[in-house]
Amino acid sequence: MVKNEKRLKELQAQRRADEAAALREAELLVRLARLHKETLDPKAPIEANGFVFSTLQIIGMVNRKDRLAEAEFYEKQSWSPTRPWPKAA
Repeated sequence: MVKNEKRLKELQAQRRADEAAALREAELLVRLARLHKETLDPKAPIEANGFVFSTLQIIGMVNRKDRLAEAEFYEKQSWSPTRPWPKAA
């Protein structure tokens, strides 16, 4: 019984790590599509390493990360707009 529980925890940990890696891959694919000005179909899922994610979920995650990065930038500038946020090209 203890062996089974230990093995289950190992499998769950590996699955969480695999999912995190797949989520990162999906994020990179969305960012690359934006860079190339490609249109993403919000109804089409994004598949990465055997995991399937909602395109809207990944776009929302990317938008949130970008907004947080901008907020952290301005927080370090004491919320002063004198140094503008370096927007991506």
